[in-house]
Amino acid sequence: MFLLDADVVPLRRRPNRHPSIFQWLESQRQADLHLSVVTLSELARGIVHQWRRNPEFARDLTLWLDWTTTWFDARVIPV
Repeated sequence: MFLLDADVVPLRRRPNRHPSIFQWLESQRQADLHLSVVTLSELARGIVHQWRRNPEFARDLTLWLDWTTTWFDARVIPV
């Protein structure tokens, strides 16, 4: 089981940013990757800040966070 940090999760959106970490993520079994509710709240807080700077990008990030939350589903750990 791996608990992913808020810095790692967005790498699935930007595989070219850190290719080795992206490759590691892609090589793991989905069932082994987990998030905490704290990580989700950190990501959501970052999106809130983007609404002031770049609403279009914030909309894209909101859709991505919705997809991410669905993808992790039962693998979100309450802390």
